[in-house]
Amino acid sequence: MRVALLTDTYWPELNGAARTLKRWTQYLCKHHVPVRVIAPKPQHPLKNEWSVNRVFSIPFAVYPDCRFALPNPSWIGRQLDRFNPSIIHVATPFSLGLIGVRYARSRGIPLVASYHTHFDQYLKFYHLESLEMLLWNICAGFIEIAKLFMPHLPIQRECLKPRAGIGCTFGLGELMRNYLSR
Repeated sequence: MRVALLTDTYWPELNGAARTLKRWTQYLCKHHVPVRVIAPKPQHPLKNEWSVNRVFSIPFAVYPDCRFALPNPSWIGRQLDRFNPSIIHVATPFSLGLIGVRYARSRGIPLVASYHTHFDQYLKFYHLESLEMLLWNICAGFIEIAKLFMPHLPIQRECLKPRAGIGCTFGLGELMRNYLSR
C-alpha cells in the first residue's frame, strides 16, 4: 500500500487536525507504509520533510494561524503520479482535499476521507452563518464518493452519515484493516 494524504492543515500548524494527521503519517511510516503528504507551505518552512510536498499558501483571513492553500493541480498531479499511490486519503473538504478527490476519481484509486473539524461551528463563531449551506454542499461532495469515511467524534458521525454516499463505510472498518495488513 502507498498512501497519499492531501490536507489543508498539517504539522507544524497547532491544531488538533494537524497533530492527528502528523501522528497518522508517523504510524504509517512506523509500519513501513510509504506515505506522501501534500499540504500548505507553513509560514516558516521546515527542513528535511522528505515525505511532504508543500504548496503555496497564504494566511487564512479569519484564522491567520491556519494557512489557505493555493495549489497548482497539474503540479500536484505530477507529484502523485511519481509517487503512484494505491489509496488517496483526503482530510479536508477544501482546495487540497478536492484536488485529491478529483485525482482519485480520474485514476480509479480508492478514496478515504477523514473529518476532523466541525466547520459549521466555526462559521457561527465568525458570524458567517450565511455560508453554512455552501459549506455543507462542499462537504457532501467530499464524502459522497469516499469508500471509507472517518469522523473523529460520534456527533460528527451522526451529522454526516445521512450525507454519505452509498457503500461508504464509517470508521476504520475492513477497508483500512485490509490495507494495513498488506
